Amino acid sequence: MTPRLLAVVAVVLLSVACSSSKRENIRPPRDLEKFDATVAVDRLWSRSLGDVGAKPGLGLAPVLFDGRLYASNAKGDVFVLDAASGAEIARHRTGLALSTGPGVGDGVIALGTLDGRLVVLDAESGAERFSARLLAEVLAAPAVAEGRVFVRSHDGRIQAFDLADGRRAWLQEFEVPALSLRGNSAPLYDRGYLLVGFDDGRVLALRADDGATVWQVQVGNADGRTDLERLADVDGALRVVDGVLYTAGYRGQVMAIDVATGQPRWARDLSSAGGVALGEHLFVSDSDGRIQAVDEAGGGAIWSQDALEYRWLTTPAVAAGKVAVGDFDGWLHWLDPADGRLVARVRVARAAITVAPVASGDVVWVLASNGSLSAYRVGG
Repeated sequence: MTPRLLAVVAVVLLSVACSSSKRENIRPPRDLEKFDATVAVDRLWSRSLGDVGAKPGLGLAPVLFDGRLYASNAKGDVFVLDAASGAEIARHRTGLALSTGPGVGDGVIALGTLDGRLVVLDAESGAERFSARLLAEVLAAPAVAEGRVFVRSHDGRIQAFDLADGRRAWLQEFEVPALSLRGNSAPLYDRGYLLVGFDDGRVLALRADDGATVWQVQVGNADGRTDLERLADVDGALRVVDGVLYTAGYRGQVMAIDVATGQPRWARDLSSAGGVALGEHLFVSDSDGRIQAVDEAGGGAIWSQDALEYRWLTTPAVAAGKVAVGDFDGWLHWLDPADGRLVARVRVARAAITVAPVASGDVVWVLASNGSLSAYRVGG
């Protein structure tokens, strides 16, 4: 077993130990307090996707695209669902050990596998367009844009493949630290740039046409005497709005970066292993399970909600103006964006919610680690 693999195993064991902290009374999750719900939440539909690989770091998150919900499971099934009703439009059986949610666009569905393969399917027929062998497992959904699919593997490699013939257009290799959180930030395409967060706390912008590095910014603080103290991953989803990139680092900062220049607009000390959500403000689940609202224009603090401390929260999502976040015990919580008050709560499943909810309009789709995928409509 290689030193890096040993390090990854160590972090997996650490995360498993932390997830059972209530039993061991180490930073026990805060008990849920009762409150009077002020917002109505209705379940629209629910269905099972089967085994979604309930393991640390796997990012089998569903994605919404053109009114359809695309999802995958660890057994190799790729689902195309009507987002409104949950009805199954198609199911493509790949037989592969899928380890990512789908990347969708340009008429294809792109996925990664645990044994280091990129597979690209025709979105309508499910037929394999092409596949490519990589050198390490893939833990983040590929990005599809401009006739190419972009994929990062856990060894720090980023590659681009042409959809027309499956040929590799470019490859970039980046050094990864000896110890990191298990999981990767998915690459994000924005107007000619490929934006990627790395395990050493950097966010990079690469030119999508040739992979050249345009700029890099340090978001996580990789300081400390030990590898564990130097954990600084940028593993959460990156968000871009109006040419500004919003990102968060573990033991680092929440930051707004101008995509065109790479110049930070503001930075705020705030540690998060997840990404950010945008709505009335910028919303972040910090490393201790507090939900924090930050002014997206200047980075100032708006409010902080500690009622869900140490409940291993997902990255938030915003639907109908309300902030939704899942926890380790299968609860989905809604907060008022103005002051952080809890306004609603539902039990999605008796299993952890580990991937960020998907939101559009007044609907939230949420996947639990037991494979239960549900849709909820939240009132105003």
